[in-house]
Amino acid sequence: MTKYVQPVCLWTMDSKLDTIVGRNGTIVGFGSNEHNVVSDQLKQASIGVMDPLTCIATDRNVFGTHLTSDMFCGKGQTGVSACNGDSGGGMFFETNGNWYVRGLVSFSPERGSTTLCDPLKPTAYTDVAKYLNWIKQYIDQRVLSYDSDVLDIDYEEKLRLFNFKTCGVKLSKAISCLG
Repeated sequence: MTKYVQPVCLWTMDSKLDTIVGRNGTIVGFGSNEHNVVSDQLKQASIGVMDPLTCIATDRNVFGTHLTSDMFCGKGQTGVSACNGDSGGGMFFETNGNWYVRGLVSFSPERGSTTLCDPLKPTAYTDVAKYLNWIKQYIDQRVLSYDSDVLDIDYEEKLRLFNFKTCGVKLSKAISCLG
């Protein structure tokens, strides 16, 4: 753990897509910027989750053949999206003062005949909530419990990207966190 690497809670709430459709999630990354170069500064964007049929209608050739039931789409304001270099980064939602990862950047349509993302179209995200059983196989279960002092995690806020005090607060019910 460092001031740049802090834990985020796993999405352990209802995994139905309609719980996030219409909500804005936050993405961060160093992917390609508006000048088509990899950013040297961490960027942050608010991205709205779309209904799957609406997403497919934006580009049937891409989303109609590649979007699965274990994914969802998100789109920011005009020209704002995850782009080349952001794959694998998270989409985070704040719920009751805690940050949860619900999506991982998967793919976006290409712009014209280039290999660059099209920021005017949605991006597909892998739905973390659909993979919790698989994720838990590869996480040290001691990390998922607040009763363990195995990891000494500094939850003091370091950067103003997220409120790092929100994940890991001891509550009466445990919240799963991914470090």
